Amino acid sequence: MTEKLLTIAIPTFNRAKELEHLISSIIPQMTPLVEILVSDNASIDATPNLMARLMVNNPSICYVRLDTNVLIDRNIESAVVNSSGKFVWLCGDDDELEPFAIAYILGVLQSGDFATGWVNCSRWDSELKDCWSLKIAELNEDMLDANVGDVISASRLMFSFLSAHIIRRDLWLGTQGREKCFVPPFTDCIWMLVHLLSGIQGKNFVIAKPLLRQRTSKYDNVKVAQTSVLLNWCQLMELAVNRGVPKKDVESFFRSTVNELHLTRSVLHKKKFAPQAAIKEMPLTFNFFWQYPMFWLTVVPLYLMPGFMIKGMRNLYRWQREMGGFQWKL
Repeated sequence: MTEKLLTIAIPTFNRAKELEHLISSIIPQMTPLVEILVSDNASIDATPNLMARLMVNNPSICYVRLDTNVLIDRNIESAVVNSSGKFVWLCGDDDELEPFAIAYILGVLQSGDFATGWVNCSRWDSELKDCWSLKIAELNEDMLDANVGDVISASRLMFSFLSAHIIRRDLWLGTQGREKCFVPPFTDCIWMLVHLLSGIQGKNFVIAKPLLRQRTSKYDNVKVAQTSVLLNWCQLMELAVNRGVPKKDVESFFRSTVNELHLTRSVLHKKKFAPQAAIKEMPLTFNFFWQYPMFWLTVVPLYLMPGFMIKGMRNLYRWQREMGGFQWKL
């Protein structure tokens, strides 16, 4: 039996349709060096039937079904633990690989002794029909000898995108402190923490060519609105610094988080769908960003803005997008 160099590890929950599209984009590219591992977080949709059908003619597909829903971070941990590849490419269940992705990444993995990698992608609408951006990170050439700071600088805020991360499995399993990510306030952050901690002393790579298509969540996503993603990321970076990642390497992440659109997008979601969460997080957010002047100019007004104004901004955004106007993707 050929030893696997790469596992495409897919944590999933109740997304059978999207999962089938993803796996269908992978199967034609499979080689003896690659396996697919699906970790099912106790889905109650057609996922088990789908996997049973797909595995009949594809022995390199592995399926692990958890007894109960253990939330996303523990499911990601399950996906890595149950993988057998030397490297694990974490992949969101609603994204899709480009037809050349596996051959490209195998060539990179076989070219050096890497600790971690980050992969560029294109960004699409929720149906993968309309391409919003050809690259989520504007990179012109691969970096095959990058340190952690280089990876963060190259990927910037998009470092948070799950499907962009490739990590050496033994380094993941040997990373001390990752269990701190399994409970709030670190929900949705484990892959970033392990990537940072795994790559501190090793050689990392950054792929400029988009190797997958990121499916954008539907605009009014209540679950996203109720998740404290932004604060989790900030506390994650603080934990990374405390555990050895040079502070200068994470400063760019803080700056991009404050000065670009993610914090704004997070507040807008909460004002629309979960105002109680916005109120609860307001003092915590102030505490994190008191030293950044742009925060007070761009984000605080959104915290204080009445809900009907937020709704009006959303309607205006939808209208201008339908008219083909300026694409400010909140």
